[in-house]
Amino acid sequence: MLELQDKTYEAGEKDIAKAYKKLALRYHPDKLGDRITEKDKEIWLKIQEAYETLIDPAKRRKYDSSLPFEDKIPGKDDFTEETFYDVLGAAFTLNSMWSKKKPTPNLGDENTPLDEVKRFYKFWDSFQSWREFSQYDEYDVNDAQDRYEKRAMERENKKARAEYVNAERRRLMKLTETAYDNDPRIQKELKDIEEEKQRKKTEKWAHKQREKQAVQDGIDKKQAEKEAAVKAKADKDLAEKEARK
Repeated sequence: MLELQDKTYEAGEKDIAKAYKKLALRYHPDKLGDRITEKDKEIWLKIQEAYETLIDPAKRRKYDSSLPFEDKIPGKDDFTEETFYDVLGAAFTLNSMWSKKKPTPNLGDENTPLDEVKRFYKFWDSFQSWREFSQYDEYDVNDAQDRYEKRAMERENKKARAEYVNAERRRLMKLTETAYDNDPRIQKELKDIEEEKQRKKTEKWAHKQREKQAVQDGIDKKQAEKEAAVKAKADKDLAEKEARK
């Protein structure tokens, strides 16, 4: 109603105030005077209602949460290693609008430092969403006859919302897991870790082999020395025997 369709979720207080002022110049009863029609009055009431909804944080949150939103997240078949950053980056940027914490980190690209990449995934692993699902409430608490009935209605509404809140959490967890499991930077780190692990394993095996060989060499040396000593003694005894003849 405030002609903010192009901004939707991104419309800030200044945008709302500016749009309201612009429409007020056209539809405010004081501006129209005697020329005002019933339709003009109806439009002005809707403008006021829209302004009051968008300028109030609680009402705005409820309104934005009810707008159409692309909940689908990319699957493994929706991107390649070359398109990973574009496809997944766009998905995270779209869903970052629900974040309670601002600013939200970006997915980055192949040149993003690994410590920033890990902070990005840590942020999304514990993502806190302000998105609510009050449009699925079963009861309108304004219809309650007393505070007891109001509390009962609120409990039932909370139960109804919980289903959607949990589904939302699972959806965002799936997005994060899909990105992490296919992130070329993470894959490279895991590969480097595995190669380093294998290198150390090979090095450890080679070290043990060298130690075993050293032990064997020591044994062989002692055996050779023993055999040489036995042969030397035998040669000496033979020589002494020959000398006595």
